[in-house]
Amino acid sequence: MEETEVIIVNGIDTPTYDAIIRQAIEYAIISIPFTFNRMEIDDLQQKIFNIAKGKVAEGLFLQFCQMNDIPVDSQSCTTPFYQADHRDFVLMNWEWDIKNNYLYHPGQILEKYAYVDLPALVPNRGEWDQWGKRDRKFQASTKGAGFIFTFLKNQDRYRKGQTYFSIHLSTDQHALLHKLYNRYKGKHQDKEPFAPLKFWQRFLESSPHHKLNFSVSERPWLIICGCAIHKHWELFTDSGAGRHLYPSEEPATLITTINNRTCPIGKLPSFASIFPDLRDGMKGAFFKSTTVSEN
Repeated sequence: MEETEVIIVNGIDTPTYDAIIRQAIEYAIISIPFTFNRMEIDDLQQKIFNIAKGKVAEGLFLQFCQMNDIPVDSQSCTTPFYQADHRDFVLMNWEWDIKNNYLYHPGQILEKYAYVDLPALVPNRGEWDQWGKRDRKFQASTKGAGFIFTFLKNQDRYRKGQTYFSIHLSTDQHALLHKLYNRYKGKHQDKEPFAPLKFWQRFLESSPHHKLNFSVSERPWLIICGCAIHKHWELFTDSGAGRHLYPSEEPATLITTINNRTCPIGKLPSFASIFPDLRDGMKGAFFKSTTVSEN
């Protein structure tokens, strides 16, 4: 793909954006007792935040599709909160996962480097990981599975523990989630372990203000880049374990700490190429070749 095929989603209004963040946090909180700790992060709140970050990108992408009449089907991929996700949605009779990564740079749009020079990343720490399951289908009627690669800005520069939204849990809420996590050990369940309404009643009552407490400091634009299916797998190679900077010098725009299968975005087809009519006009978005104000 070319840099001019990069889609910049800048038109999601504040109430809708914040609702997407809220829904992502709610999903992360209620599902955390049944979520395997793939990142090996001991801090429960950080685990919740990492799940929510991925769900925000998915929610923004689905909102963009809705605004532009792109026929995504997320309902057929929905699993109960106590079971592992399958795929994010079905589109064009393929099962897709959003693979989003967070960038560090000034402004809303990456200007110093090209998005197409950044890596498409799929976690590959073992056969159980997402690369190992890249061809697994969860629906008999679909053609196969693939990935769509997106980016969101996190901060102007890397600062440990600082992000564009924050989750604030009370001591009692921490205690409740730790109790449930220790009970279910991050394993999915075959049947509903508790009633969601009762959980939320107890969870909110454990907050001094009886509400879900989170804050948003910035609403980054979603950057939609390339996509990949089975015929593109040969383009991907292992990054190797350990800390990697993209580009390789400081200050880095993208930082990874695990082994990924990776391919330069520019070697993949663009998401925009699947829907050429988007060139005739998009709602809430523009192509990077177009000059607009960030204000």
